[in-house]
Amino acid sequence: MPRLVGRDADLAEVGALLDEPPRAVLVVGEAGVGKSALAAAALAGRSVRVGGALATLSWMPYLALRRAFPELDEETWGGDVAHVLALLGELLGTVPELPARAATLLVEDAHWADEATLASLEGLVGVVPLLITVRRGHPAAPDVAARLEKAGASRLDLEPLGGDDARRLLDRLRPGLVPAEAADLLARSGGNPLLLEELARDGVSESLTRAVLARCRALPEPALEDLVVLALAGRPLPATELAAIADLRESGIVGVDHDGVASVRHALIAEVVVDLVSEERRRRCHRVLVRLADHPGEAARHLLAVGDREAARGAALAAVDAALTPGERWRHLATAAEASDGDGAVLLRARAAEAACTAGEPGEAARLLDGLEVAGPHGVAVALARATQAFQAGEWDRYLAEVDRGRALAVPGTEGEALVRARQATAALVVRNDPATARRLAGEAVALARQQGLSAAGPRATAAGAQAALGGPGWEAEFAGAIAEARSDGDVYRELNARHNLVFALTAAGRLDRAAEEAATQRARCLELRLLKRARSAEISALVVDCCRGDHDRVLGESARLLAEQLSPGDRCDVQVVRGTALAQLGRVEDALDAAAAIGERASHAADHLAVRVYANAYGGHAEPAREAWSGFAASLGQEDVMVAEVTRAMAWLCHEAGWPLPERPPVTPAGLVAGTGPELDGVAALAAGRPAEAAGLFARARAAHGPRRWEALWCRWAEGEARRLAGDPSASAVLGEAAERAAEHGYAPILARCRRSLRALGERPPVERRRGTADPLTPRERQVVDLVVQGLTDAEIAARLGVARRTVQTQVASARAKLGADSRAHLAALGAGTVAGTGTGTGSEAAPA
Repeated sequence: MPRLVGRDADLAEVGALLDEPPRAVLVVGEAGVGKSALAAAALAGRSVRVGGALATLSWMPYLALRRAFPELDEETWGGDVAHVLALLGELLGTVPELPARAATLLVEDAHWADEATLASLEGLVGVVPLLITVRRGHPAAPDVAARLEKAGASRLDLEPLGGDDARRLLDRLRPGLVPAEAADLLARSGGNPLLLEELARDGVSESLTRAVLARCRALPEPALEDLVVLALAGRPLPATELAAIADLRESGIVGVDHDGVASVRHALIAEVVVDLVSEERRRRCHRVLVRLADHPGEAARHLLAVGDREAARGAALAAVDAALTPGERWRHLATAAEASDGDGAVLLRARAAEAACTAGEPGEAARLLDGLEVAGPHGVAVALARATQAFQAGEWDRYLAEVDRGRALAVPGTEGEALVRARQATAALVVRNDPATARRLAGEAVALARQQGLSAAGPRATAAGAQAALGGPGWEAEFAGAIAEARSDGDVYRELNARHNLVFALTAAGRLDRAAEEAATQRARCLELRLLKRARSAEISALVVDCCRGDHDRVLGESARLLAEQLSPGDRCDVQVVRGTALAQLGRVEDALDAAAAIGERASHAADHLAVRVYANAYGGHAEPAREAWSGFAASLGQEDVMVAEVTRAMAWLCHEAGWPLPERPPVTPAGLVAGTGPELDGVAALAAGRPAEAAGLFARARAAHGPRRWEALWCRWAEGEARRLAGDPSASAVLGEAAERAAEHGYAPILARCRRSLRALGERPPVERRRGTADPLTPRERQVVDLVVQGLTDAEIAARLGVARRTVQTQVASARAKLGADSRAHLAALGAGTVAGTGTGTGSEAAPA
C-alpha cells in the first residue's frame, strides 16, 4: 500500500484510539478527502470486518452489518437491535474460525446507514473495535456523528491537505511540473486528494466532472457500459458480472476486493459518472441491473427507471409485503405509488404518507402528499393522510382544516365517517382541550368502527386520554385495551400514539414511577420496530418525568444530546420546553429565555413558549418581563389544567414578592401532578393577607402533596420556613437552613437565593455553598483538552501537545463547551478550573428575587 502523504499525525491518532478503550473512532471529512485511504492504512495488519452503507439501499435494515457479516442468515436481520447485538457479540467473541474479539469492524459512509444500523453501532461502542467514516456535508452527518460521539466514539476531523503536503502528493502523481502549472492544480484542488489526483491525471480539466469525463472517454465501449452499470447500482457487484472488468481495473476507476467484488473507487466518482451518461445508456444499464437485483425493492427502482411501470409496481408491492419495518415499508409504498396511475396512485401515496408518519418522517409524508387533491373516491383518505401529517408536524390549524375537509366528503354509515369521527375526537382532546367533547366523540367513533368492522384502537386511546383528563376511573385499563387492539391489528402508528398518551396521562396523574416505566416500554417497542425517530419521542417523555422529579442534571445532559440530533420540529420544541423549564428552575434566566426563543410561537407550542418565559423571569425575580409573558399566557387558559396551575403558581409568587395583586386562582384538581399547587396557592394568599402561621401550615401540606416533585417540594419547604419566620416561630431557622443545604446540593439557585434572604432577615449567616458532586460529563479526551485550555494553551498548541489535528481539538473544545454550558473559551477555562459553576459542575448563578 502506498504511503499516505500528510496524514502521519492522523494515522497515529487513529491507531492510538483503536488501541485504547473504548476503541471506537469516527472519521469525519468531506468527499474525497481520504477517509477510506486513512482507514485502510490504519487497519493494515489488523483483522478487519468491512461493512458500509449505500445510498441506493439506505432503506434496507442493517445493510452495513449484512455486508460485514455475509455468513449470517436473513433471520438474523429480522430481529430487533438487542437481538442483533447479542448475535454479533457472540459471533465475534466465541466462534474460533472467525476473527477474535480484537477484530476491527470498519463501517464506511455511515451517513447513509439506516436507523437499525446506527443503533447497533451505538451498542457496539466499547464492545468491539470500531472505525466509522462519515461524509461531512451530508444532511444526516451531524446527527450520525452526534449519536456516535454520545455513545463514546472519539471523533477525528480529516481536513484537506495543507499546501506543502498537497505539493508532495502532486509531485508523486505528476513529477516535473513547472511551478505555475503546479500552483494552478493545487489551487483548483483545494487540498482535496481525490480531486487533486483526478486533475493531475487529466492536467487541463477545471473540475472533477471534467476530469472524470476525460477518463470515461478513454475507456473502451464495453468498459464504459460496465462502469455505468456499477455506478447506477450504487453498491458493489460481483466482478464476474462485468465483462470488461480488466479494463476497468487497469483504468484505476474500479477496484476488486479479495472476495471478487467490484466497486467504483469512490462514491463521488460514481455520482459524477451517473450525471454524465445519456438517458438511453442509463435505461440500458438499468435493464442489466433488473437482472442482477436480489431484492424486490431494488428491482422496483430499476424497473421504474426503464419505464416498466407495471412490473415496477408489482415488485414494489412485493417489497412492501416483505418489509420488516415501517421505515422500510413506506419507501416501497412510495415507489409503488410512483409506478401507478390514476386512483391507485392516489391511494398508495396516501398509504405511503401514513407509513412515513409512523416512521417519524412527517417531511417525507408532506412530499408524498404534495399535489394530491382532496376529491374523488379517495378524497377522505387524502384529507386524513394530510391531517396525520399536520398532526405530526404540530400544525394544529391545518390539522383542523384537513379533518373538516374529510368530514365534508365522508358519507354517513361508511368507513370514512368512522375515521373522520376518530380524528374529530383527537382534535377535541389535543387541540381544543375539551375532554368532555372528546370522550363523547371517541365513543361515537368506537361504535362506528365496530359497525364497519374497523379497528377502534385510535378512538379507544382518545377516550382513555379524555377520561384521564376528566379524572374519571378506568382510563389506564382502557389504554391497555387500545394498545393491545392496535398491536393485534398491526396498526403501529396508533399503538405508539396510545403508548405516548398513556405516559402523558400517568405523568399528569403524578404517578411518575409508572410514567417512567411506560416511557421505557415505549422506547423499547420503538427500538424493536427499528423506529428510532419515534424512540426519541419516548426519550422526550422520559425527560418530562425527570424534570417533574427535579433531576435537572439529567434533563440538561439528555436535552443537549437530543438537540444535537435531527429532530422533527415538534420534538425539538418539546425538548426546548423541558430544557427551558429546568434552566428556569436552576436560575439560569438567559439560557431559559434562549430556550423559549427557540420554541418560538409555533401554534402547537405557543402556550409553552409563554410558560417558559414566565418561569424564567418569575423565578429570576424579573417582574415586568414576567408580567408581559403572563398577559399573553392568560389568553391560553383553555389549556390543560396542569400547565395553567404551574404557570399561575409561578406568577402568584412573583406578584406576592412584587407587592402586586395575586392572579385569579384557577380550579386545581386535588390529586395528580399538581396536587400540591392548590394548597400552595392558598398559602401564598394567606401570606399576602398577613396570616403567616396559617400559610406555614398550607405550605407544609403542599410540600407533602408535591411528593416526588423535588424542586416544588423544596420550594414549599423554603416557603414554610419563611412563613414561620414572619410568624415569629423559632423553628424557622432550622427549616430554612435545611432548605438552603438541599437547594445548594441540587443547584436550585432561585430557592437558595430566597433561603439566604430569609436567613439574613433572621440575622443569621447563610451556609457556605457547597460544590455539587455530579459526575464529570466529559469524555477522558475532552477532559484532557479542557485541562490544557485551563493552562492557557491555544488549539494549535494543544494539537501539537497531544499529536492530533487542530480541527480535532476544535471539535473537542466545542463539545466540552456544549456539555458544560460555557458561553466562551474563557468561561470554559473558568469552569474547568472550578472557579465558577456551570452545567454538571456547580450550582449555577444565584438568582435575585424581587
